[in-house]
Parts: sequence; C-alpha cells; structure tokens
Amino acid sequence: MTRRIIISLILGLIGGLLAYLLLSEWLYGLVVLVVGALAVFFLVYPPIDGWLKSSRRAEECFRFVNSFIVSYAVSENPEEAYSAAALGLSEEGKEQAESLVNLGVEERLSSLGEYFQAPYFRMFTSLYLFQLEQGGRFLDKAEPLLHEINQGYEDLQLREKEKRKHLVGWAAMWGLSALIIVFVRFALNNNYASVSASTAYVVIGLLYFALAYLGCAFFAYRLAEWKFLKKENSGEKEKV
Repeated sequence: MTRRIIISLILGLIGGLLAYLLLSEWLYGLVVLVVGALAVFFLVYPPIDGWLKSSRRAEECFRFVNSFIVSYAVSENPEEAYSAAALGLSEEGKEQAESLVNLGVEERLSSLGEYFQAPYFRMFTSLYLFQLEQGGRFLDKAEPLLHEINQGYEDLQLREKEKRKHLVGWAAMWGLSALIIVFVRFALNNNYASVSASTAYVVIGLLYFALAYLGCAFFAYRLAEWKFLKKENSGEKEKV
C-alpha cells in the first residue's frame, strides 16, 4: 500500500507541475495533482500491479510444476520433490508454502493451486494423485502435461514480451507529450500572457490532462486484460 501511495503521489505531482507550467495557475496545478494521484491510485496502479503479479505467478507455477515432476520422478519422495519445487518460489510464494507446512503434500498442492490460479496446476495435482493410486513411472504419465505446459509458457512469454514493448512505447509517447508541453510553454514566450488568459486555452489544457489520465487507465486495463471498472477484476487479476 505504501508503494502504491508513493507512486500515485509522484505521478500526480508530475501532472500537477506540468499543469502549473502550462496554465501558470497554482489552483489548476493542485486540481490536476489531486485528480491525477487519485486516478493512478484507483484506476492505473491496480491493473498494472495485477498484471505484474499474474506474470510473476505464471513463471513461479511453471518452475514449480517442472521442478516437482522431475524431482519426484528421480526420488519418488513427495516431500523431497515438494521442497525442491518450493525453492524456486518468490518470497510471497515461500510464505504461502511455509504456512502449509503442517499439511500433507496433497493438501499443500491443493492449497497452492489457489495461490497460482493456473488451470494446468489442477491437472498436475490430479496427475499426482493418480500416480499415488496407480504407481508406475511418473515421468511417462507427466510427459504430455510437461509438453503442454512448456508450450503454453513459451506462448505466454511471447505475449508478455509484446505487452512490455507496448508499455515502453506508451510511456515514451506520454514522455514526449510532456516535453511538448514544456516546449509549447516556452515557445509562446512574450505571447504567453495573452494566450493563457483565454478560456479556450485553459479548457483545452485541462482536457489534455483529463484525457491523459483516462487514457492511461484504459491502457492499464487493456494491458492486464481486465474489464474496465468491473467487480470481476478482483478475481481476474490473479489468473495466469
């Protein structure tokens, strides 16, 4: 929460300073600062954070399942396989895993499924339970699933790479837009006093910031593949 507040205030402050520079009125700058900070806090930060968390958990899940399958195929010891797989978890994942230490491996895997929220993780746990009942070579049973997981992970990595490219391009575009504002302000020079007194100039200036914040919110939701301002997003942000 602290990080969310700090980022919201910093981005809101940048918008406020640009508004003050463009309009030369501290009240406008303050309004843009407050609106911008609130927009980032409630509309921009949550989907971006959800997207990054989902991407991280997808990678965690991929490593965990692969490590568990390989370790269990070699040792045939569920505890050793679970411990080896848990080593690749993030701090948040390790905390989740440690909270389940008093449960059996089956229960731990089931509970971790709620953390990962990956459809193939349920297939993995079902395969593991089937292995406990039937025995035999676990790697033979798991090979089709491993192939599917690896293919899905490669596809996910390509999609995430494209998203990051779009994010960099979007940030560069708005950074350039901010530089244009600075250029316009100083390019007006001696004519600025008369131009800034125009109501149309003020309205257009404020509309620019309103559209900028709204555009950033829409982009963040598209990036996270959330539905804009829908309650289902609280669950969607955990999908991988």
